[in-house]
Amino acid sequence: MDIVNDISKSIVEASTKLSDDKLRALERAIEMETNENAAWCLSQILENYNVAQDTKFPLCDDTGIAHVIVEIGSE
Repeated sequence: MDIVNDISKSIVEASTKLSDDKLRALERAIEMETNENAAWCLSQILENYNVAQDTKFPLCDDTGIAHVIVEIGSE
């Protein structure tokens, strides 16, 4: 077990994924929204999610947050 690798994977997953219920809620909101500007904004959030899935870049609410892993030796 490589704890650094496991933690790194967890951080990437947490910053690039939405839970299934949140994704479905976003898709429903886009379908139901009657205000053109609001629908566009919601669509941009969905597009950002899709980009995050493809590139493993963080979702917009996490952009700019540094994830740093420091490895400290035994001495």
